[in-house]
Amino acid sequence: MTIKDSEIQKALEILNRFERQVIDPREFGWRYLTDSLGISRATLWRYKTESGFRMIYNRFIEVKEHLKQARKYGNLYSLEKSKRLKDDQKILKLEKENEDLRKENDRLREQLTYAASVARRKNLNPTEFFKSPFMRKGLY
Repeated sequence: MTIKDSEIQKALEILNRFERQVIDPREFGWRYLTDSLGISRATLWRYKTESGFRMIYNRFIEVKEHLKQARKYGNLYSLEKSKRLKDDQKILKLEKENEDLRKENDRLREQLTYAASVARRKNLNPTEFFKSPFMRKGLY
């Protein structure tokens, strides 16, 4: 028995209802999901390499985390809050990437300064390195 597309869609709908707390969060789990779909958990795990199962599994983890936070802080579901949370996560990820790029830029700038000082000690003009034949040929 394989996982059908209709079962995947039904599983995602059930998980969405759990996230919106339409279904009692205390019933959340693989057992409720497999009972609703009419397939066994072993069947789900047998096809864990398929993209359909991965979608279900990733969504399950997201909803589980959401319900854990709701239970911990007593928050009720809000569509606007959910969208804001995803946007905040994206912003944090981009800020981290930006900080990493800044650090990389600073490191490269420091290397360039050191290379220029070494070139001056060897009586070389550092500006000569800006006329690299590699840059003209598009190698770098």
